[in-house]
Amino acid sequence: MTDNTLNVLYLTYDGLTDPLGQSQIIPYMQGMASLGYSITIISCEKTDRLEKDGSVIQSLLQQFGIQWQPVLYSNVIPVVSQLTTLHRLYKAAKKLLQQKNYSIIHCRSTLPAMVGYRLKKQFSIPLIFDMRGFWAEERVEGNIWPQNKILYRSIYKYILKQEKMLLAESDHIISLTNAGKQIMLNQQVKKPISVIPCCADFQHFNPETISANASLELRRKLSIPDDAFVLIYTGSIGTWYLLDEMMQFFKEFVSAHENSFFLLITREKHELINTAAQKAKAPLSKIKMASAGRNEMPLYLSLANASIYFIKPGFSKQASSPVKQGEALSMGIPVITNSGIGDSDDIIFTNNFGWVLQLNSDYGKAIQEIKSTPTDRGEIRRKSHEILSLDSGIEKYLKVYKSVTSQ
Repeated sequence: MTDNTLNVLYLTYDGLTDPLGQSQIIPYMQGMASLGYSITIISCEKTDRLEKDGSVIQSLLQQFGIQWQPVLYSNVIPVVSQLTTLHRLYKAAKKLLQQKNYSIIHCRSTLPAMVGYRLKKQFSIPLIFDMRGFWAEERVEGNIWPQNKILYRSIYKYILKQEKMLLAESDHIISLTNAGKQIMLNQQVKKPISVIPCCADFQHFNPETISANASLELRRKLSIPDDAFVLIYTGSIGTWYLLDEMMQFFKEFVSAHENSFFLLITREKHELINTAAQKAKAPLSKIKMASAGRNEMPLYLSLANASIYFIKPGFSKQASSPVKQGEALSMGIPVITNSGIGDSDDIIFTNNFGWVLQLNSDYGKAIQEIKSTPTDRGEIRRKSHEILSLDSGIEKYLKVYKSVTSQ
């Protein structure tokens, strides 16, 4: 058996068959496996996605010697289903810990960390709390846990108490942002805290791998003229991402620059986008929609002149690091976003990566700058590689793993 100082048990509530798992879990763990760690992942998987993509994910993991044990995710009955899923996660992890020596339990987000803490106490193994943001606050601010209902008020208070305990008892904490770390320090958190933002795989998101012909063919498929300015949005819509505000911005943008298009790459229903466009009185003929998998995303991004994402600000968003930010910058695409989201203000201002706007303000000056400012894509890609590349993220995780096992 491998030296147990290199054995890591990774627990996640997010599925590896989900887009987030494929961009923000698998690449990191492949990197850690390449550095000699023996990784076992237990993830909570939706039945339909596991049946559709499970064998593909298994193959990706086996190439790096990563063991994967999926448990079924359930969301049929609120609260009860989540508790059932967590119990499955705990049972699977406990069984593995009884069979093999592990030196680290690495938990992604609050719910798996609650399971991890229980296992830490039972098996005396160091726990990494990969916090991924202020989860309880996100649920309240996103109105997922409406506080006018006693059940959700009780859950909120309970999870806050659990998070406080995890911050006190974990061996190492990972924050997505420096802003989030500072909040924890202000709350007198004494445990070591490392900042690792949502990084992008710069080998996968590489403009040099996209042929000019492929980009032109895609433009024609989407009926976007070759010389048009393309504003792109990628990912899910709703809860945090402000579709109405982005559509209003585009309406003003296209009014100033007629030869412009808004391309939305999302799996959401297109009717939702059409409704938002009609509400903003944005021209439907200038709005294009498509659905794309991770492998197709670099090609779609290659069409863009700028990437836009407006996010509902709030206390919890200070600890947020948008995945789409790193993916756009890795392709050399400047970003347009609103202020108050994690470290984005500082990252974008300091490195000249795009524009940070005040929501619902006068966008006129910014719109003129966006269209007229030359973009040095090579420079954006080079500078963002230093802070948002998968390589830098893996290097930071390595330091965390080493620090935990040397304690």
